[in-house]
Amino acid sequence: GYTLQAIGSNLYSGRDINVLSATYLKAPTYHGAYVSYNNLTGLGPNWTLEPAIRYYTQRDDTDTRINRYTAVLKLSYVWGQHVSLEGEYDFEKTITESALQREDARNQFFYVGYRVTF
Repeated sequence: GYTLQAIGSNLYSGRDINVLSATYLKAPTYHGAYVSYNNLTGLGPNWTLEPAIRYYTQRDDTDTRINRYTAVLKLSYVWGQHVSLEGEYDFEKTITESALQREDARNQFFYVGYRVTF
């Protein structure tokens, strides 16, 4: 595989990081591509917002095609010097098509947790 990545910080605020990434994959039985944009934005001294969008496409040697679209929203709160609380929600839509069928799947994932830094 081949990956190209661009990273920019402080583009629109004093606490932002932006990552644009593109990957091309080639294997004996399939080829694919992955594109993503990830952002980290500081909201005041304690909050961090991290949205992301991702797209993956793949075609194999049986002409089966997969297209996956993902949107992510993560929110973090720093509590004290060593603890942060965080939550993330992901929505994913996958379309798989072959000569005989088409499948349209939608998945949602979420978590809430904490992180302790020593």
